Amino acid sequence: MPLEFLIHQDLYAVLFAALTLVVVGPALLLMLRVVFRSQTGLGRNEGRRTVLTHGTGTRLVSAFFLLTPVFWSWAALAAQDQRRVFFIAFGAFSLLVAAPMAAATFWNNLVLEDDALVSNALFSAGRRMAWGEIVSVRFNESMLWYVIESSSGRRIRVSGFMSGLRALSDALLERAPESDSVRKGARHMGARWRPYLPDA
Repeated sequence: MPLEFLIHQDLYAVLFAALTLVVVGPALLLMLRVVFRSQTGLGRNEGRRTVLTHGTGTRLVSAFFLLTPVFWSWAALAAQDQRRVFFIAFGAFSLLVAAPMAAATFWNNLVLEDDALVSNALFSAGRRMAWGEIVSVRFNESMLWYVIESSSGRRIRVSGFMSGLRALSDALLERAPESDSVRKGARHMGARWRPYLPDA
């Protein structure tokens, strides 16, 4: 293999790494700022119901990640034959991760009704849980979502990036049966994102 080829390959690798550090890092910080600033604590009122959805910032970030497969596809077209499979594999993997995430942020919502929670998720629309059935609320640190569990073992997962968490926290404290688990989880929910909420 000619020395010039190796030099060019190393140069491309260094330039790619530098571009990643200079562009991707600040971009991620900017996206996180957009996500937090797009959150509100009260949700969206629809008559007697309150609806929790993902804010505009979260949806924009998830849509941005859909560009990742496009980047890897472009890299595959520009790559040497022996590297093309590597880029195609990365593109397929990033699509498998980004597509469900984007679909969830645009589709998922949680409705607070007088008698129940109604979860509308990507593959489980209309799942109801009466307030009186709730026995546990806990936060999953690794997945950044809240798990609300009923006495029958059914679970509703609520993303920590949704707008309206303070409204859900207040509703749990007011309507769910009193227990240490429910109170602890609900208070955590109401306080976790409060420093980032514009109406806090």
